[in-house]
Amino acid sequence: MKTLSCFAIILLACGVLAGGQASAPGKTTARPAVTPQPSPTPAPTPAAPQLPIKAAPALTGPTYSPTQMDFGTIDFKASSRRTFLLTAPSSGEITVQITHSTFSAVELRRVPPPAQGKNQPLRTPPTTPVPSSGGSNSLFLIYTWNFAAGEQMQLDILFNPQAFQDSTPGPRTGSIVLTGPGIQAWHVTIPLHGAVAGIPGQALPPNNPSAQSKKPALASPSSSASATANPLPTPTPGPKGAKLAPNTPTHSPDSFDFGEVWDGDMMKKTLHLTTSAAGYVTVQIPKGPFRVAEFREMGAVQAPSKNSPGSKTTPNLGPIQPVKTRISYQDGQAGPFQWSLAPDTDIQIDIAFQPHFQFGSEMAGQKSATMKVTGPGMHGNWTLSIPLLGMFDGLKISATIYPETKEIFAIAGEKYVPLNVILYGLDTPVTGTIRAGNQVPQGVSVMAKSVKLGAKQNMGVTVWLSLGNIKVSKNSAEPLELVFDDGKKTSKALFQFTGLPGSTLNLSSGQHDDCNVSHLSLKLALNPPIHSKITGGFYIQNLDSYTTDPGSGTYDLQMHMSYGLSNEGYMVGTFLTYAESGGVSVFNDDFSPVSEAWKTSEIKRTGPITIRSAKQWAQLLDGKARFGCQLSRYYNHDPRSIPEDLCERNYECTKIKWEPMQ
Repeated sequence: MKTLSCFAIILLACGVLAGGQASAPGKTTARPAVTPQPSPTPAPTPAAPQLPIKAAPALTGPTYSPTQMDFGTIDFKASSRRTFLLTAPSSGEITVQITHSTFSAVELRRVPPPAQGKNQPLRTPPTTPVPSSGGSNSLFLIYTWNFAAGEQMQLDILFNPQAFQDSTPGPRTGSIVLTGPGIQAWHVTIPLHGAVAGIPGQALPPNNPSAQSKKPALASPSSSASATANPLPTPTPGPKGAKLAPNTPTHSPDSFDFGEVWDGDMMKKTLHLTTSAAGYVTVQIPKGPFRVAEFREMGAVQAPSKNSPGSKTTPNLGPIQPVKTRISYQDGQAGPFQWSLAPDTDIQIDIAFQPHFQFGSEMAGQKSATMKVTGPGMHGNWTLSIPLLGMFDGLKISATIYPETKEIFAIAGEKYVPLNVILYGLDTPVTGTIRAGNQVPQGVSVMAKSVKLGAKQNMGVTVWLSLGNIKVSKNSAEPLELVFDDGKKTSKALFQFTGLPGSTLNLSSGQHDDCNVSHLSLKLALNPPIHSKITGGFYIQNLDSYTTDPGSGTYDLQMHMSYGLSNEGYMVGTFLTYAESGGVSVFNDDFSPVSEAWKTSEIKRTGPITIRSAKQWAQLLDGKARFGCQLSRYYNHDPRSIPEDLCERNYECTKIKWEPMQ
């Protein structure tokens, strides 16, 4: 196949050695082979300056914010990201324990204590947290880091329901438990809240199970305010020349996609908004399948009660934000909806997509509308226009088959390829067969599979494709249709099937004299992963990283590096290299100029590389490889004598130098 010619080597920051060490350093061993993963951005987002945040209950504890984290309502396999801030009260090790289910830590930024005098504190680039213990079979993920007194942790937490058991609609909870040293050892618990809207066709159950048998009482849209809305207040102009604060309130998201819904089902999603001024907030949605389902005004965050220690079934998770006012609205209730609110009030508005099949007036198909949200701001009234989108699948006449992942990649030379579907049962048990539909690509046959579904049961199923001489066209997908057939009725699922070339992918940088080294080159020989046999059980999770025979590969890196490599008159501390293609990192390694070059200036390293999945292989083939270099950190330097802009956006690193490769 055609050889791609560009790839990246990124040189990032490592640790700063203490000044004035005279003895020759020991030799550094090579890093192990690297599994491909998304590569870091060339210029990572710097950590934000330290912010004033809430103090912990104990005087000897840290300061932190927020006291709980609400990730909102998202689709299955979607994600929501929030940031937790904590400032260490003293130097030492901080342990972070996160409930391992749908929550995980994805990025850590460290902000040093405020500078004293002219000394400029050194910052480290953002890093991806790696658990010190815990894993796929553990209840918790545990991370440990050493922090200096006054150093701030900025930790990004991801709510990302991926496993099949997470596809059921409903709320999800977890917690972050942090411990560390101080005048007395401290302990902080942060509750985590999120909700899964489910896969299209699934309804979000009410938060209160005991209320399922009762329909909510019809509440007037203005039950929390006067029936006649008063005019919105006119803000007083500020001083001439004063910089105005943003007028639009903080809110999320900016649009809603409800996915697919059958007749009789409902999908809910939540609008989060914090008011910026006192007055009336109004929501108006055109008549149709979209409606306001519930309004919640949130109260102030409260610490846990000492008289309610919790139990095994209802643990005391820590500070919570209670619901101050809750108003539920029935299907068919007309708007507009309006509420009188104080400034800086957190509100949550549940929006439902609940179509009803009516021949001629509400047929199956894509539905869209625009929700208007208006209210008072600091400098006048604001208006939000939020698009609403959903797909109405019409009447449900059979158990529903739904693709877990719609993109299927197969590599020339493979004998088999697995794909996953999810079946949604009816009110009664059903038995049927998953088989090929009317659209099947060349060289592909579907291995039929019998399935028994209980009443209202949802089930994940792995179906295998048998491959022959498939059509290879990495830039063009073909439709692949699967059918669930119960003998009387059928339902269909459509996939996009792409055949990929299976020959070795060779990448080479050529030689470059950049970043104060010469003859820098990297050669990669990458082979694709292959499914050579049928393995696993009835349902295999995480097919994106599953293969029976991972792809092998090799790297060969060479450069001429002088002992005492320097920049701006100071010795360079670390040399870190990456190679990437199509956003997939396929190689990384690091070098210490003092450790590596004190015996010889000719640096050579070789080793293995592994490709784990056909999806990664597709990303490698589709992307452009690139090459770059960077220097980081310095030995025996006076921080006051290095210009602050020397390291630019990458802290104490020089700017990445990129070279286009032919």
